[in-house]
Amino acid sequence: MHIIREARIIHALTLFTGTWLEAVPFLLLGIIFSAVVHVIVPDGFLQKVFPRNPVLGICFGVLGGFFLPVCDCASVPVFRSLVKKGIPLPAAAAFLTAAPIINPVVMLSTWYAYGGNGRIVLARSVFGIICSTLIASTFLFKDASDFIPPEKEQNECCGGISGMNQSFSEKTASVISYSCSEFIEAGSWQSAGIAVATLFQLLAGSGSTSFLSFHLFRPSGPGLFLSIALMMGIAYLLSLCSTSDAVICSVIGKNFPPVAQLAFLVFGPMMDIKNTILLGGMCSWKLSARMVLTTFVECFCVMAVFAVFGSGVRIL
Repeated sequence: MHIIREARIIHALTLFTGTWLEAVPFLLLGIIFSAVVHVIVPDGFLQKVFPRNPVLGICFGVLGGFFLPVCDCASVPVFRSLVKKGIPLPAAAAFLTAAPIINPVVMLSTWYAYGGNGRIVLARSVFGIICSTLIASTFLFKDASDFIPPEKEQNECCGGISGMNQSFSEKTASVISYSCSEFIEAGSWQSAGIAVATLFQLLAGSGSTSFLSFHLFRPSGPGLFLSIALMMGIAYLLSLCSTSDAVICSVIGKNFPPVAQLAFLVFGPMMDIKNTILLGGMCSWKLSARMVLTTFVECFCVMAVFAVFGSGVRIL
């Protein structure tokens, strides 16, 4: 019994450490990028670059997700940096939800995980853009102050550093200082999220999804919608990095319909446990709860519609 307990502890530590080591480099990448935006980019510049039209702003945010290849582990710090710089909440939300799905690294990993199947890559990207646009649209008549307390918006690390009148060495020092402060805050919330995700993985155990898919769900009728919801729930709880989640999905999703696997690949990168906690800690829990609910409902509805009307479209 003592040996089994030790083995479980070692397994838990291995899962936590592996996930942490996988997520931290991308989190650090996002923090460094947000620090560069915060220190280097002049105040008002991004507001001028982003279209004033709300719809075009959302489109611009989605495109930013493609040209700024950050995964879900890094998107929250960048999201907060964009909001701090005055980017409208809908456009920032579009970037937050689109970037982890449509960036080239995730496309390549999905293509590899599914044996060079370009259809699943295209479907994931297209439905990612659709869901991201719909989610961002729910914030069209909302302001950042409705969800993020003023003290959060104005809490500029290192005393509100501005790189406008600094030399290159001073800007570099400011970026490093800002990154360190952000990493301490974001890293603590990220670690808490990973710990919860690790606990779920231990409780779930291997083979549980296969049992559920064989005995509780069917590939048609009401069972199809249940399988979509189940795979979305699994994606949320597992909290996998979007650069590697396709590999896991291709394994645990074998007993599920293709549309359920697609739901896993679309919803998981947009919102999971670690990002829920990270978003709540860095921005506000009100915004975090709103994002979780909105993202789940929008993704489920889009996948359900595709399951009904796009059943003849082959993605796997």
